[in-house]
Amino acid sequence: MELQVQRSVRGDRLTHTNLTFNVAVQRNLPFDPARDLLPVAQVATVPYVVVVPSDLPVSSVAELVALARSRPGQLNAGTPGIASLQHLALELMKLRSGGLDITHIPFRGGAEINRELLGGRLQIGIDTLVSFGASIEAGRLRALATLHAERLPTHPNLPTIAETPGLEGLEASGFIGIAAPAGIPSYVVAMLETAVMAVMADTDLPARFAAQGVVSQPAGAAAFGALLTRDREKWARVVREAGITLG
Repeated sequence: MELQVQRSVRGDRLTHTNLTFNVAVQRNLPFDPARDLLPVAQVATVPYVVVVPSDLPVSSVAELVALARSRPGQLNAGTPGIASLQHLALELMKLRSGGLDITHIPFRGGAEINRELLGGRLQIGIDTLVSFGASIEAGRLRALATLHAERLPTHPNLPTIAETPGLEGLEASGFIGIAAPAGIPSYVVAMLETAVMAVMADTDLPARFAAQGVVSQPAGAAAFGALLTRDREKWARVVREAGITLG
């Protein structure tokens, strides 16, 4: 899913996960999300999965970590770009596993990652289930785990990466939410929050999200703000420790 900020017709903004780490990876960002935007509501999360070619001799993340340790520098992992959340998730997995030597290869999207996995040039891919779904169903790719905090409703047998010994608590999901310009009156924020919750409860939007591999997860301004703060701190630490920068 494209990570961007879009202006809506009412002046509030649809926000995505990059708001939590853009400041850390871009030195000349023209605005500060923490200062210039107010959280209104979260509407959904975007789960990612770790996949490998079906002929790679691993069936779990634990086995993948063991393989990477036995073959330092020999495994390539593809994500949709440098400093994408998927890239940060890879770096977090490497750090939490004791500093795995896995080469990151950035691509322009899941379709390219899928092609390179099937072509034998990548051993690991991280992106949405939608990106890999057809190849997984055909038995050409194997999903090892979701990076979501919980098992996915549509794939209850797919473990979370946090179920891997040594990776407890690891989670890396994108989010979709609404933010408003700083300085907007609190009663307007409250009205927007109420409207978002009504839309999520009374329309088919959750079902439309599910069809795209997105998990409906409405939350109010306070909970969304807490999520932004936690993710901002977490990803800034990963960016710093992994030495990631976009200039």
